[in-house]
Amino acid sequence: MGLGQWPMFYEGWVNLLATPDDGMRPLFSSLNIGIYGNYNYFNNSTVTNDLIQAGKDYNQTQRDKLYQQVQDILAQQAVEVPLFNLENVIPMTTNVHDLYIYPTFDIFVYQVKMG
Repeated sequence: MGLGQWPMFYEGWVNLLATPDDGMRPLFSSLNIGIYGNYNYFNNSTVTNDLIQAGKDYNQTQRDKLYQQVQDILAQQAVEVPLFNLENVIPMTTNVHDLYIYPTFDIFVYQVKMG
């Protein structure tokens, strides 16, 4: 896949940092084409520039606008077609409190209370 020799492929992605940057820049920036994560060989200068700028921008409103523009382009061009989105299932009982599984699949048990 990293060499661009397949017309179609199946991949999985876990957004470890739970940020738009971690979910888009490795997969769609032209700076990551090929074995660096952009297996689609997607090359769009607007997407790359917006991702770079958003990663540097401290203004949340402006940053969100840039990420939204990138998502719009990716959707319009159907760069990837998601087949499913894994849901976190947290089995609970009535005596377990404050157990959270984060979108990154991290589980922090230090805060869990029983009783």
